[in-house]
Amino acid sequence: MKNRILSIFFILFVNVAVFAQWQQTMGPFSGAVSCFAFSGTSVRTGTPDGVYQSLNGGTTWSALNNGMQGVKVRDIALNGSILIACSDNGAYRSTDNGQNWALSNNGFPSGVSGQQVVYKSPAFYFATNSHGLFMSSDNGANWSAVSGLAETEIRVLMVQGDSLWAGTPNGAFLSVNNGAAWTAMNTGLTLPVNPPFNVVAGVFSFFAGGGKIYAGTSAGVYQTPNGGASWIRCSQGLPDSYSGTFPVVISLTKNGSRLYAGVWNQGLFTSDNDGALWDDGNPAMMRRCDKNLLTLKTYGGKVYAGSEQNGGVQITDDNGNTWRSSNTGLPNTTPVAIFTEGTNVFTGTSAAGLFSSPDQGLTWRWDTAGISNTQVKAFAVAGSFLFAGTSGGGVFKSADNSDTWTSANNGLSNSWVYALCHAGTTIYAGTANGGVFVSSDLGASWNNISIPMTSQNVEALAVSGNTIFAGTQEGVYVSANNGVTWQMPGTGIQGVAVVALAISGNKVFAGSPGGGVFVSSDAGNTWTAVNNGLVPVVFSLAVSGSTLFAATAAGVYLTSDNGNLWTNISANIQPFQPVSLAVSDTKLYAGIDSKGIWQRDLAGLVGVAECNAGEDRLRPLLFPNPVKDFLNLEFDLPGDDMIVVTMTDVSGKQSTTLMASEMKSGKHTVALDLSDYAAGSYLMCFSAGKEVISRLIVKE
Repeated sequence: MKNRILSIFFILFVNVAVFAQWQQTMGPFSGAVSCFAFSGTSVRTGTPDGVYQSLNGGTTWSALNNGMQGVKVRDIALNGSILIACSDNGAYRSTDNGQNWALSNNGFPSGVSGQQVVYKSPAFYFATNSHGLFMSSDNGANWSAVSGLAETEIRVLMVQGDSLWAGTPNGAFLSVNNGAAWTAMNTGLTLPVNPPFNVVAGVFSFFAGGGKIYAGTSAGVYQTPNGGASWIRCSQGLPDSYSGTFPVVISLTKNGSRLYAGVWNQGLFTSDNDGALWDDGNPAMMRRCDKNLLTLKTYGGKVYAGSEQNGGVQITDDNGNTWRSSNTGLPNTTPVAIFTEGTNVFTGTSAAGLFSSPDQGLTWRWDTAGISNTQVKAFAVAGSFLFAGTSGGGVFKSADNSDTWTSANNGLSNSWVYALCHAGTTIYAGTANGGVFVSSDLGASWNNISIPMTSQNVEALAVSGNTIFAGTQEGVYVSANNGVTWQMPGTGIQGVAVVALAISGNKVFAGSPGGGVFVSSDAGNTWTAVNNGLVPVVFSLAVSGSTLFAATAAGVYLTSDNGNLWTNISANIQPFQPVSLAVSDTKLYAGIDSKGIWQRDLAGLVGVAECNAGEDRLRPLLFPNPVKDFLNLEFDLPGDDMIVVTMTDVSGKQSTTLMASEMKSGKHTVALDLSDYAAGSYLMCFSAGKEVISRLIVKE
């Protein structure tokens, strides 16, 4: 009887109906870029949302990801109209120049994850991070293991004439017979330690040109003038990636006589004397980028740089003297904070800085004047000023609608600001391990407010009259006198990590990634969990009148009855992960992980809680649950449709696509292989067209 009850509990349904659609705005632009592939006038790039293409040298980009939306692409290779994209899920294949994609893993072991792919006639070669090297002689339809190379982790591949190079944690390997046999080419490719003990440097990148081969390694740049017979270290001027280490060079290219190197955690460096001495590549360019340039490529006299998080695509037309951001149409940022005022939308991203839109997301501008911090966590308006809280830069304020910014940190001894709110002209700032600060003069000066808690980590703030609510790792602290004194978290929320707060009338709502949504009707004295129909992994809250919205690990939900019943309104943004929410008078905005900002009309959400269509139409069945290895999915399609199945751990941090396929109408049974998943609870999202149904799955 106990097992029966557990099974019923874990086969919890969250029904999702069909409503007015979410629409992706045209930004914020930028985001992670991992690779480039060139062909004629076409430039293709790999992003966390599949492949994008530019036909005008990177000036504008458009999605080329039908069949692979939400797929993190690490590399792209092509043979005529055949394209192979390397991803965490294996290989995606296109036979029509990238217009359509399908997973093509025939011959791969379960759980294969790609690192890089190249084409060397007559085959594609596919490097993995733990299963070695594979090749395909039929344009990616089928794959077979390359047995001549014993290395299981292949970080990089390079084609040089008739030769094929592989970079691994154990150095460089060379094949001159299409991968049938390999030779270690590591003489001199050793760590620069004294005394020497011949430890081979791991290889992350290659470049061949001018009769030489260059290798970016865990100990800097090496070069060989004799085809790898011996290597010489040429890394003077390159800084160590971290204290006590060496410069880890993850990307390399050359344009004319100038070498370019991307050093992990340090950024771009150049050398005009064949690596004898390196200089800081371009500080102005690096202020727009994170310090990890995943790819550097030369094409048509230009150098293209792709960054891990916030810089997106950077291009130099004059060999590195100046750089330009080329990200229009690449909305792959992660907006962690959204603020609206009329038709203006402001957003702070996880690593790309601050953006604004004057027209509800139709157009976007990157606002950098006076604010150099790339992580913007919070916004507030007080008086005639817009305030922004950043990670590491404190608080900035703007008097001209984000055109320009000035620092406002006098007295703010903690510069890691996670939350902002205001009451009249008084502003409150929640910080990382610094408690709450208050400014009564519009940011001219700050004073610390002591909260009697251990961590002093404040991730959410809300104000109602003279009462301040502070969301912490220990629950919600409350001050009824503008922060002079504080009361401990009330009954029902003690020990709960709270990252979001929202106020509607006399009710205060708290969102937790570990407990869902809580509500208090008595100013924080007592709290009640209100998670009926809600996946209790909450990252953000927003309120419009009496309607509350929650961004969760299973998408966006709403409740019109104070949390008594929640309804999933994710529809066409599944399986993407919402991390932030905001409302204007007419719009609901959602910041999606690596997908920019999406919006939909608030008017289309009226009466949404009464809709409940998908379950009756699709009748999905998952068994066994709990599951050890294979989970059977049965469903009945009323018509031909696109089926997508994703798995997300309950923290919302790890998400993978188990299935993405066009299927005919009728009854279907699919076996999903979960053998590589760790034991624990997961959220499985099953989408058919515009309908999404979520279930909690237990992996034994």
